[in-house]
Parts: sequence; structure tokens; C-alpha cells
Amino acid sequence: MIFIIDYLIKNIDFVIWNSNSKIKLNSIYIWWWTPNIVWAKNLNKLFKYIFSVFDLSCIKQFNIDINPYLLDNEIFTVLKEYNVTRVTYAIQSFNKSVLDLNSRYNTEIDHYYNINLFHKLWIKVNIDLMIWIKWQTLEICKSDILKSIDLNVDNISLNYFIQSDNVVYQIDDEKKYLISQVKKYFNKVINYRYNKSYNEQEET
Repeated sequence: MIFIIDYLIKNIDFVIWNSNSKIKLNSIYIWWWTPNIVWAKNLNKLFKYIFSVFDLSCIKQFNIDINPYLLDNEIFTVLKEYNVTRVTYAIQSFNKSVLDLNSRYNTEIDHYYNINLFHKLWIKVNIDLMIWIKWQTLEICKSDILKSIDLNVDNISLNYFIQSDNVVYQIDDEKKYLISQVKKYFNKVINYRYNKSYNEQEET
């Protein structure tokens, strides 16, 4: 949504208006709301503005959240043009039933294709997996973990949101047990393969 980009630019203007010189940044992280505005023309407008008003000569990391459903060749072109170094790729799950319930319509083949392109562009990849979505089972979660590891990404995040925007999700004992078992399994697999980092995210 273009109005979000305009809002962000106005907020950046507010931050920098009193500065006599360009503010030097060493890291940029565009997070969370990105899936709603990740069309190429919007990203290009935002990135072009950021590069014009900040000193990025010492930039070490340029990270952006990506919704696989909106990813296309134009987005890849923008990411390459502005030297994005890392993406958080919100797979959520590889299971079709789980994805349908979460309004995600990508296929496994899409994910393999996209992540292969990220690798070719030397862009590091963090995969986001969800373990609170309705109808998930332990076996589905285990399968998601193994498939994520096999994609040879740089980081895997397990997300189990309990509260967001003052809305409390009902986490019953069965779901708590699922979360604990998934975490246990994940640690076991990671310790065995030891070549993937683990990032556990919980919002409370």
C-alpha cells in the first residue's frame, strides 16, 4: 500500500530534519508490515529515498521481511539493485492445509525456486515457521523443520505468538504440549546437524 510508504518517508523526514549532515547507518531492517507493501514499485520508492537521505557507506546488513505470496521477478530485481543482504522469508509452513488456512498459496516448488534465487544473489535467508496455526500437528511441524534445514538457509525462526495487538490467542494444554515438543525436536535436529542457527521468537 503506497500510503504506508509515504507515511514511512514522512517519519524519516521527521527524524533527519534537524541533522546538519547525513545520518550514518550500519544496519537497516524493514520488518513485519512489509508483506502488505512489498510490491516492487513501493519498495523501489522506499529504498531510493533511504539511499538518498542516509549515509550507507558503512552498511553491514540490509534486511527485509518477505511474503512469498507476493514475491516475483521484479522484487528480486529491486533486492539486487539495492544490495539487500538478508531476507526473512515467511514460509510459515510447507503443509498445504495449514497454508490455506493462513491465506498462503505458495507451493514447495515455489519456495525451492525462490530460495535458490536468493542464494544466487548472495542474499542470506532466514526462514520463519509458525507453530500456533490451527490444525497443525507435531508431524507437520517436524516435516516443516526438516524441509527448512534441507533448503540450506542461514537461520530458522520458530514463531508461536501468544498475544498481539491486545488479542490473546487461546493456548490450551494441547497446544502448549505441541509447542514444547516442537522445540525439543528442533533442538535435537539442530544439535545433530549443528550447521544451522536457531532463533526462537515468542511475543507475550
